[in-house]
Amino acid sequence: MQPRLLLDISTADLLSIASPVGLANSTACDLGVFKSRRTALPCLSARSGFHALLQTLALPAKSPIIYSAITIETMVAIAHEHQLATHFVDVDPATMLPAPEALDALLTQTSAKVVVIAQLYGCVSSLQAHAVVCQKHGALLVEDCAQAFSGDFHLGDAASDFSLFSFGPIKRFTALGGGVIVGQDAERMQAIANLINTWPRKSDAWFIQRALKFLALKIASIPFIYTALLRSLSALGQDADALIGSIARGFQAGRITPQLAHRMSPRQQRLLARRLNNAKHSEARSQSAMQSLHNAQQHLTNVSLQRIGTASQKNAFWLMPVLVLNPKYDPAKVVMRKLALCHPLAFALVDQLSHLCALLLGIVRALAAAIRALCRHRFDSFCCHRPHRFEAPMEPAQPSQIASRARAYCQFVVERFCSRVGSQVCEPRLPSHTQ
Repeated sequence: MQPRLLLDISTADLLSIASPVGLANSTACDLGVFKSRRTALPCLSARSGFHALLQTLALPAKSPIIYSAITIETMVAIAHEHQLATHFVDVDPATMLPAPEALDALLTQTSAKVVVIAQLYGCVSSLQAHAVVCQKHGALLVEDCAQAFSGDFHLGDAASDFSLFSFGPIKRFTALGGGVIVGQDAERMQAIANLINTWPRKSDAWFIQRALKFLALKIASIPFIYTALLRSLSALGQDADALIGSIARGFQAGRITPQLAHRMSPRQQRLLARRLNNAKHSEARSQSAMQSLHNAQQHLTNVSLQRIGTASQKNAFWLMPVLVLNPKYDPAKVVMRKLALCHPLAFALVDQLSHLCALLLGIVRALAAAIRALCRHRFDSFCCHRPHRFEAPMEPAQPSQIASRARAYCQFVVERFCSRVGSQVCEPRLPSHTQ
């Protein structure tokens, strides 16, 4: 079974975090493929850059802000914590972008000064028409490219005022976090840089601990290990999806803006520079995605799978969402089947091994529970002052009973000792010269 999360980072990149080389100059960050673009700044995450942008804009409370209807939940949470009123414009499933006419109508209605449009699932199209509408209403256009980065595939739309890029754990060319904000307004970008430089820096210890967690997750992503782990968690009654989601989550629950107001640690900054300098787009991912869809459609003949984003100008296939048109079919059976479609014998073998591991784990758990219960029962039988787990509670022992049992136990020890060493134990007495 294929894991739902494959980290796009090599073991060599993960191990490079431990190297002390290049940590002396921790204030500078080589942004690699972004060198040729507009002013670009590194930040803890794309959302940190957006938080800094909103802070420098200092919009009044209840000011409207417009998002494309499909967006990241925490991006909306940031606006709410800035006390802004959020509005949403619907997207066209063919392009995954809002229609310029719909954006124009909503801007006329709300007079919003910030518009955030996400390039979703790796689908990328020009924002020139949307930029014209925003300029007409005097609004800033923020392009959310958190899902669109794939090397030099897309480095921000020239028509947007700001572009946000994310390198979180589930992104292409991940640096286990980190982000880049690109902007056209040099004065505004300098204000954002000055603000970010006032934020505290994350420690290297924090980042090393984070890297070790994702190294373990990378090992667990090996298909046969993942399958066995998934079966074992199911046998234990654990939700595997919830566990993986909690591990991959970049920030904790609660208020998001205090967690965003930090700078990257020196080691994380160095890893981001390493990843950006080696980021190259490959068409192999697109071919693999289309082949997987073709295989799925061949094997699931009674299910119609419809792609979305087919009218986008280019696609990096960060994800490939599909619409399942048969409401009676469980969509969960469509995903995670690449191994089964390509190698059915291998999948069957791994599936049987995972069942065996789950069975053995269940037996071990049952034996451990039985041994634990037996030990508690024997201990409770010895300690009369504790109620029995498997019998009716006993009356508390009287002090005379406790003293009697203590004397009996001491007598038993003395008798055993004397019989083994061939001696007698006498009552202690004082030396004769003291009598």
